[in-house]
Amino acid sequence: MLNDIFFYSEQRLQRLAHDQIWKGKGTESDPFVIKNANILGQAILINNSSLYISFVNCNFDQAQFEGCHNILLKDCTFGKLVLSRCKSFKINTCFV
Repeated sequence: MLNDIFFYSEQRLQRLAHDQIWKGKGTESDPFVIKNANILGQAILINNSSLYISFVNCNFDQAQFEGCHNILLKDCTFGKLVLSRCKSFKINTCFV
């Protein structure tokens, strides 16, 4: 059982990117890049975001993306992955 569920809207992601000093600006030419993150013991839900975000070599217990666009998942592992109403969503060499 997961301890917590964390919800992220586009605005919250922008604040988090600033606070965590993520590489990139969330644009097509300069996406946010989140590398080597271990999001374990919790679930994340990202909804209604058109930010460009690349998750690279990350581990998730549970991730859900609803109404998201412009996401890249590369070399990630998931206990559970749910996609709903997503566009321009790329998954490359990930394991679920």
